[in-house]
This record gives sequence, C-alpha cells and structure tokens, in this order.
Amino acid sequence: QMCIRDSPVGSTRHGKLGQFSKGSVMSMYFYDDTDDWPEYKIIKDEIQRLEMAHLEVSKELQEAESASMSDPANEDAKAKMDGLKKRLKEIEKRLNDSLSMYR
Repeated sequence: QMCIRDSPVGSTRHGKLGQFSKGSVMSMYFYDDTDDWPEYKIIKDEIQRLEMAHLEVSKELQEAESASMSDPANEDAKAKMDGLKKRLKEIEKRLNDSLSMYR
C-alpha cells in the first residue's frame, strides 16, 4: 500500500497542499512536518521522561499497596501510598500539560 507521504504532489485525493522545494513534499498532517523542529523534540523528550516517571511511580504504588494489604495497620505504608498517589497526580497533570502543547 502507498503511504500518504508517498502519493504524488498535488494529489487532490489525499489533500496534498504542494511542494516546498526539491521534492520535499508537505504532509497534509501538520505534526508530520514538526519532527525536525527543536521545540517539538524538547516537548517529546519531556513527555517521554514524564511517561517513564509515571510508570516507575505506578510500580512503586502497586508495591506499597501490596505491602499495605499484608499489614493493614502499618501507618507508614499508608503514608507512603498517599505520597505516591499525590506524586502520580502531579506527574499526570504535567504530562497532560505537555501533551496539550504537542497537540
């Protein structure tokens, strides 16, 4: 199958808008053309970093919840869970903010 980027320049079927220079075809999707922009690389790197932090904190929270189930009276485990949940919410907010900048 032919990708949209592979279609002929000016194709009305795929909504191509035209040609920039020497065969570089402008994509019909704005974000396809932003991969080389340093600003978007910074945002994408931040999103990736936040996703990794989210994954790590989620794993820590699962472990803390498991520990809390085995000893429900442990107040330290409950406090740790509360702190991890708060941290997870902060990461999710920052991730959503970063994603909205990229959209």
